[in-house]
Amino acid sequence: VPTTATSFSCYAINVTGPGIGDSSHNPSPDVGMIFNGLLAGKYCSYKGVTSPTFHLDGSGGAIMPIQVPPGSTRLIQVVGITNATTCARGFIGDDDNEGGIPQYFEVARGIVNNVFGDASAEVYLSWPSTGSAVADGLARLDRSLDCGGNNCSHPINSPLNPIANYGTSLTASAGNKLSQLFTVNSGTYLRRLEVAVTAPMGTVVYATLYKTATGTTLLTATDVLIQTTSALMTSAVQDLLVFDFFDPVYRYPYLPGGENYYIVFSTGGTSATFLASSGATGNVSTATGGNFSASAGVKEIYMRIHACK
Repeated sequence: VPTTATSFSCYAINVTGPGIGDSSHNPSPDVGMIFNGLLAGKYCSYKGVTSPTFHLDGSGGAIMPIQVPPGSTRLIQVVGITNATTCARGFIGDDDNEGGIPQYFEVARGIVNNVFGDASAEVYLSWPSTGSAVADGLARLDRSLDCGGNNCSHPINSPLNPIANYGTSLTASAGNKLSQLFTVNSGTYLRRLEVAVTAPMGTVVYATLYKTATGTTLLTATDVLIQTTSALMTSAVQDLLVFDFFDPVYRYPYLPGGENYYIVFSTGGTSATFLASSGATGNVSTATGGNFSASAGVKEIYMRIHACK
């Protein structure tokens, strides 16, 4: 995800509001609820009336005419697009939730009321930039226009009730693994998770999802391996890693309610340190590559799970 609002591959305008339906091939039946969420400050959106893709001029601005139906309220979103293929295509498609990190992000918005003739609006780029790589990274991901799709409808941007956590550091031992256990109260689809990691640039970090019957003893014969995915360190300092669990055949893994799961992180022998959650204590795993054994005193890691019903 770009670190500045002017660094996207291209841009487009998306206008929504009462009387503007979902123009995608598989329209959402919940456009009223989505629009109310937008008015309340959320970013999950739908494809309304859209402009062709465009690029910013030398001053970082652009003028884009767009024809919209009349109405009492029109919400204008300037959409930053990360995918150069979409830019070359020339229009926003229905492909924001086909796996991978979302490609459409809100970089500016404005509201125009009582649009019953020609009207103009000025909107200004706004993009999270507090100086904290992790906080800004999470806030930027939250700007995604993606509401879910595929097996999903609406995202849940909070952890799913962690019940036990193991460790904050991986040493250079090739067999070393770090795990975090969580439970799911009601059925959900796992889309992606986000953790903050410090490791050498170019390190590949793997995340493997297991279902466990016991909820306490890890990597036993009864545990079920569900899926493995990976993310690449692109910085030599602390980086926000996003692990996508989309599978082109099976889509997003469904996690039934009332079950316990854990994520096992590994690096194949490279040292890595995971950001800890503040104020919580947990355990650290051994570096044997076999069953985990616990020793007390290490804080749990920070892990945000992006799931949807």
